[in-house]
Amino acid sequence: MRRPVVDQDQLADRERALSGLRRLEIELTQICNLQCDYCFVTRNLQQPTTRPMAEELLEAIAATVSTLSSPEGVEVVLTGGEPLSCWPSVVRAVEIFAGALGPRLVGASVLTNGTLLRPDRAAWLAENRVRVTVGLDGTQEVHDAHRRNSVGIGSWRRAFRGASSLVDEGIVPDVSMVVADGDCASLSQGIEWVCDALGPATLSVVPAAPPTLGGSVPRPGPEEWAELIVALHDRARTTGTRVAPVADVVDAMTDGVPMLHSDDGAWGGSMAVDVHGNAGPSLELLSAGVGAVALGSLDLASGPFQRWRDRSPARNAECRECSALGLCGNASMYASTAAGGSPAARDPWHCRMQRHLVNALEG
Repeated sequence: MRRPVVDQDQLADRERALSGLRRLEIELTQICNLQCDYCFVTRNLQQPTTRPMAEELLEAIAATVSTLSSPEGVEVVLTGGEPLSCWPSVVRAVEIFAGALGPRLVGASVLTNGTLLRPDRAAWLAENRVRVTVGLDGTQEVHDAHRRNSVGIGSWRRAFRGASSLVDEGIVPDVSMVVADGDCASLSQGIEWVCDALGPATLSVVPAAPPTLGGSVPRPGPEEWAELIVALHDRARTTGTRVAPVADVVDAMTDGVPMLHSDDGAWGGSMAVDVHGNAGPSLELLSAGVGAVALGSLDLASGPFQRWRDRSPARNAECRECSALGLCGNASMYASTAAGGSPAARDPWHCRMQRHLVNALEG
C-alpha cells in the first residue's frame, strides 16, 4: 500500500463539495446504570437530569434536521447516559425521525453498554433495522475493572448476554472497546474473544481519554499504540471484522483517495444535541459545557461549528508537510479540548500516532 499523493487544496476542495448535516447524535438521557471510570458524561455532570429527552424536543430536533440534512441523508445516533434505560424514548425517537426524514434517514443507531438489552428489545431493533454498538472492553477481567455499577459490581456478564441477544436476532453488532495503558498487554486476547464470540462488523479500539477537562489518564505511547492496532487489524480482518480507525486508513491507501475526517466535524457535517436541547459539534463538548448553541439559533456555518471547521488539516499550515495528510481522522474534539483547553487545539499524541500508523502500513 502507498499513501495517496494529496495536498491541502485537494482536501479543501473535497470539504467544500460536501454540504448539509450527515450525522446527528442525540443524548436521550443523562442517566446511566453504570459508572465507568473513564466516562466523560458522568464525570462532567454535577446534577444529571433524571428525565429523558421530551418527545416535543425530539420532534423539534427532527423538524430542524429536516432543513439541514445533506442530500445524501442523515445518520441518527441515540446515546446517553444509557439510552436503553429509557427504552420507550428509543422507540419513539426512531419513529419520529423516520417520519420526519423518510428516505433521507440513511440509518438509525444506538450506542449502549449492553446490560439492558433483552430478547424482545433486540427483536424490535432488528425489525426496525437499527444498528447497535455495544461497549465491551474485551475479557471479563479487563472490562469489569472499568465498567462497574454504583456498588462496584462489574457488568461484563450482562453486557455479553445483551450483545448475544442481538446476534440471536440476526444483528451483527459493532463493538466499542476502550483501552487504558495498563490493559494493552491483554488487548490481543480481548479482540480475539470478541471476534470469535460476536463476529462484530466493526471493532472500534479507542485509547482512554481524560474523563474531565484538564484531567489525565495514562495513555500508551503513540508509536506503541499505532503498531499494536495495525497488528490487531491484520489479525481481525481474517474474521471479516474491521478494526477502526486502521481499516479506514487502509481503504484510503488502497484506493488512493484521501479520506475526510471520521466524525465529519471538520466541515460542519456533524452535530450533537443534549437532553436539554443544546446543540454543538459533539456531545463530548456539550457534556463539558463547551460549544453549546440553542437549537433555535442554530447555524452550522458559525460559532463552535466554524471553530471546529477551522481546525481541519486542510486549513492549517502546520499540517501542510505532514506525512499523514489526507489519512488523518483529526482526533477527538473532546480529547483535544481536554489536552489543550479548546476544541480548536491539536492533540500531539494523536498526530504522532497517526503518522506512525501510516508509516507502519506503508512499510
